[in-house]
Amino acid sequence: MLENESPGPHQENEPHVLTFELASVCIGRSRDCELSLSSEISLSRVVSKKHARLYPCMFENNQEVRWFLKDLDSKHGTSVNGQDLKPDNSVQVFDGDNIVLARQHGDHFQIKCHLRGRGNSKLVLITYCPLNSKVRSSSSGEKRKSEPKDMAMKKKFRSLEADPRNHSESPLKCSICFEFFMDSLTLSCSHTFCGSCLRHWFLHSMTCPTCRVHVTDMPVRTRALDDLCAQLVDPKDTAWIARQEAFLSEQARLTKKARKIRHAFLETQSLPWPKVWTLWDDAGDNRQAFLQAVSTAIGVVREAWCEAIGLTESAIDAFPKAKLAIAARNLLEDVSDRTDLRHRLRMFLRYG
Repeated sequence: MLENESPGPHQENEPHVLTFELASVCIGRSRDCELSLSSEISLSRVVSKKHARLYPCMFENNQEVRWFLKDLDSKHGTSVNGQDLKPDNSVQVFDGDNIVLARQHGDHFQIKCHLRGRGNSKLVLITYCPLNSKVRSSSSGEKRKSEPKDMAMKKKFRSLEADPRNHSESPLKCSICFEFFMDSLTLSCSHTFCGSCLRHWFLHSMTCPTCRVHVTDMPVRTRALDDLCAQLVDPKDTAWIARQEAFLSEQARLTKKARKIRHAFLETQSLPWPKVWTLWDDAGDNRQAFLQAVSTAIGVVREAWCEAIGLTESAIDAFPKAKLAIAARNLLEDVSDRTDLRHRLRMFLRYG
């Protein structure tokens, strides 16, 4: 027990002192919780199985740790220093703060918070509430090893999102549309954008929208970031719901259009252009006509147009370098002797 710490409402019990270092702490009746309250005490049912969570966030170039408390949409609520948290909302906690679970039923479930260690990296929790016999302390290091790999990223993004100084350039929002990421893609320069935003951008420029570095590597899907955004955004938010519906509607529209292209040019074999693996006549209209067709095409529609001239992933993998050079000459202008033709044609197939 820390010095000068006064007993709580359960004075007949010895205090439980638990220390956690840079680890998320779930509080509730479930034995899976890091701070697991005994289900055998009176009024225990007013505490949810997973009632609240304390989690660390890094600030000031990872030199300072701030701790936040989130109510996990509990039935009877969570309070800090007598102030009730809104359901599913987070607040910062400070050294000496007093957390009470289900305050409307009394102060039976009190937890005192203390911040210790370098940069407040350690969270010390003191409670007189009886705990389940197997309480796991996250300071052991074993917890951190078994922690999912994306937790570190989640903590970092939560910290940045919680900082009001970052609201103008949120790490969770696309710098093109200024909305939370959806179907996100990350470039080799580490900048991330909504998939649709980046695909439209690439129709005009094969550079990063943020740093303007020329993009040569294939963008990478960042599903963990999409999942994090979905967790942080209120699922009942009307703007978020409308955006999700618009995204699904656009995907359905593109799929339908791609199906029509494949039917017109593949199933009926009425191709307006020769295959890309034969040299197109520079004086003819084949190149300009095809490039005009794909100039506004993204996603599955772009891939359908490319499939109509034989440019597919399997064909790019199968054809020899001589054929790849012909296709590149037909379609591209930015090709040199040092260009990786397979890689560049894949970029054209997907993006431009």
